[in-house]
Amino acid sequence: MARSAGAYAEVLANAEGYTDLKLNSGEVRRIIWTGLASLGQVSNAEWNLVTIGKAGRSRWLGIRPTVRGSAMNPG
Repeated sequence: MARSAGAYAEVLANAEGYTDLKLNSGEVRRIIWTGLASLGQVSNAEWNLVTIGKAGRSRWLGIRPTVRGSAMNPG
């Protein structure tokens, strides 16, 4: 449920074999309470604050250039 960087989930209630979880998006989900979980918050919460800086660095990370289709020659 909460596996991406900086994600977490709060336990709101335990009742009738289910647990209500509040995700960091605000969504509330009900799951069966027989599942397993790890406690804590996923690390690397500042992943979105990194400035890549130049096109070459994003290429090093394996991100290919994005070209808008409307900018291409239709023929």
